[in-house]
Amino acid sequence: MTNNNWRKPYWKLHLWMGLPFWAIIFFICITGTLAVVSYEITWLFNSGVRASGEAIYGVDELIKRIEEQVPNAKVLSISTLEPYLANLAYVSLPEHDFVQVWIDASTGIVGEVSIGHTFRSVIRAIHGWLLMPEIGGIFIGWYIVCFFSIPLFISLITGLIIFKNFWKSYKKPKIHTNKGSRPFWISLHKVGGIWAVWFGLIISITAMWFLVMMVLAEMGVPFEDVNKQVFISKKDLPIMKENEKIHFPNLDNSLKIANEKISGLSFIKLPSNAYEPLEISGTQRTLFFSDSVYLNPYTNEILEVRLGTNKSFLSATATFMRALHVGDFGGLWIKLIWFIFGLILSALVLSGMIMWHKRTSKKEEENAI
Repeated sequence: MTNNNWRKPYWKLHLWMGLPFWAIIFFICITGTLAVVSYEITWLFNSGVRASGEAIYGVDELIKRIEEQVPNAKVLSISTLEPYLANLAYVSLPEHDFVQVWIDASTGIVGEVSIGHTFRSVIRAIHGWLLMPEIGGIFIGWYIVCFFSIPLFISLITGLIIFKNFWKSYKKPKIHTNKGSRPFWISLHKVGGIWAVWFGLIISITAMWFLVMMVLAEMGVPFEDVNKQVFISKKDLPIMKENEKIHFPNLDNSLKIANEKISGLSFIKLPSNAYEPLEISGTQRTLFFSDSVYLNPYTNEILEVRLGTNKSFLSATATFMRALHVGDFGGLWIKLIWFIFGLILSALVLSGMIMWHKRTSKKEEENAI
């Protein structure tokens, strides 16, 4: 083959990995991009989820105020997500088992009560399984979404092969803005592809892993570690009168005790029954893996400490791949990087289709003449 002829099979493969699937791959990419910053988009349009300033009220006071402002609410958990977001609590109501309540730790005011679907839950469901129903115990949508990571991965690799001297675009990226629309889209496609290839490989490889993981799970391979349940022994339960409400010790002190053991814990899961411990967890220590401290809710005695790094290989890989795929580590800056490069990846798919349309349109015009 001549200098360029050997690239032709790769160019055709690159073409056919994108052309038949461009619409659904674009849809999956753009919805995934929005899902990464779903909390931030909610923050932009809903003042009720915003933190108005520095936290003044502690956990005990926040739970008390939630119960005052949301009648019949039973708080299940409460956490601090980001400095710019209000604290997020999950509560149960008589008619609803799982309700989101946003409360500003600066004012102690409940700003938002979300019953049912939210923007975050909907956009993640659309991206994750295309809102397709479960069929015979199998989420077909999950398989479809993950399957399209394969043509995306092949497109990225073949794109590197067919783009001669692609590394030059890192030093001198050239986007032609004054040579017509087709040269513009071609140069944008090439430069965008080179700069976003690392991100595209992360997204496609992690999605292919999800596909492998689902197949293995169907075969009965366990991905979640089965840990011994932590519980309060009967002899350690407080003696209470009939219908007396359980009163836990100061939860702010519980949070302090847990953070003295492992710093950066901010998620508090309250016991659902008399035998269940108080669980305080967070990912700050490793960014990817959640550490947990279990305490006796009546005495604040530490019952057990579980480090997220003590997972089995499959469980650790599944956790790591998920965090890497969704940008759920490192806070706002990682989310913004994932969002920007998610837009570039989406634009790559769209620009590829535009290039093909312009190429075929030009050939049709020439044939007509």
